[in-house]
Amino acid sequence: MAFHHGAGSLVKSFMAKYAWLKRGLLLGAGLFALVAPLRLGAQSGAQIAGMAQDIQILNKKVKQLSLQGELFESRQRQLQQRLDSFVKQQTDLVREFNALTVSINARLQTIEEREPAIKREILAEVAEKMTQLAKEMEMALDAVAKAIEKTPQPKPAVVQFDDDYPTTGIAYIVKAGDSLSKIAREQNSTVRDIQNANKIVNPRTDLQVGQTIFVPQRNE
Repeated sequence: MAFHHGAGSLVKSFMAKYAWLKRGLLLGAGLFALVAPLRLGAQSGAQIAGMAQDIQILNKKVKQLSLQGELFESRQRQLQQRLDSFVKQQTDLVREFNALTVSINARLQTIEEREPAIKREILAEVAEKMTQLAKEMEMALDAVAKAIEKTPQPKPAVVQFDDDYPTTGIAYIVKAGDSLSKIAREQNSTVRDIQNANKIVNPRTDLQVGQTIFVPQRNE
């Protein structure tokens, strides 16, 4: 029973955190899409187009995360159903054990001390039944543990790179506070072009202060 509560709490905790993250990303993308045009009103058309492309990329990533989350939710529901089935088995076993205990106690109360052979027979029966119940419980626990281990985890989205970016541009040294969007705005480029040119999968980890990257610039 403790195993089920622990696994159930873990599943519920993960789903709550995932739902919170999903709502935050969707809300952030929507607010960014509303506010960005107001803040960029005085900037050039090329910079606004770049920001629009950034928003499209962000929306695409949010949709990918949403699809992965729905897949994971489906798998977690399947796992929850198996856990519920295991709990029912536990409950049935406990009910059977309690009924057996009541029956044994009733029989022991009717036996006097002059009949030790009968007592030994009953105690042997109790020991055998308890051993059988323990084996069934262990098998049920092993089955659930194996099911959890075999539950596939969602794979991270695979970033596809292409060569559709300008070969002309500048070498740029990453500074503290820089992001791909910030660099793209200031250097007349786009986030996608910078990612393709430098094969950047995750800007948070792949973009380091002091790193020199190539920033493609389109002549439009």
